Amino acid sequence: MELKWTARARDDRREIYDHIEQERVRTAITVDNRIEEQVDGLTRFPGKGRPGRVEGTRELVIQRTPFIALYRIAGELIRVLRIIRGAQERPKEIIEEPDDN
Repeated sequence: MELKWTARARDDRREIYDHIEQERVRTAITVDNRIEEQVDGLTRFPGKGRPGRVEGTRELVIQRTPFIALYRIAGELIRVLRIIRGAQERPKEIIEEPDDN
């Protein structure tokens, strides 16, 4: 399966890193690596996440972090839509960019 990150998901990841890095650089690297590794694992096990609170999405709890990856499966494509805090309210509507990578 192919994995693509929306621009918003990439921005979420960058914002998470930048926020954590202000206090602890090593922790920022560790959290970012966990997000990347666990999301990349969806290419092997796309159904690993639970059904999402937003219709048509799934949620992957990023182990040993407070974050959740929101994603959608369409055929052979996994599209990472957002990276949010577990306690954060889910967006009611997720708008995907047509040209995202």
